[in-house]
Amino acid sequence: MLLTGILIIVLGRGWAFSFSKRFTEPIIKLNNISQKMAKLDFTEKCTVKKEDEIGELAKNINYLSHKLDQTLLELQQKNKKLIEDIERERRIDEMRKEFVSSVSHLKPL
Repeated sequence: MLLTGILIIVLGRGWAFSFSKRFTEPIIKLNNISQKMAKLDFTEKCTVKKEDEIGELAKNINYLSHKLDQTLLELQQKNKKLIEDIERERRIDEMRKEFVSSVSHLKPL
């Protein structure tokens, strides 16, 4: 009777451990990926291939990661163009100032 009780406890603990690991492992992976996304690292994708809520969450995290990466890239390109436009406007303004300065120093004929 004692041996059977010990065997049931050991088997029960083993089953509980494997079940909890199977359940929590995808959640831990999703958590790690979301932490990387918070640091603007969108290189890692979710590989959870379940058809339940966790699988749906993994698909949504992948989609969100892709969209954020794409949006940041577009933002960087627009910032680069804005910097170029500002620099061009500064050069034009400097040329205008030089022109006005040159014209104001000319002596009338």
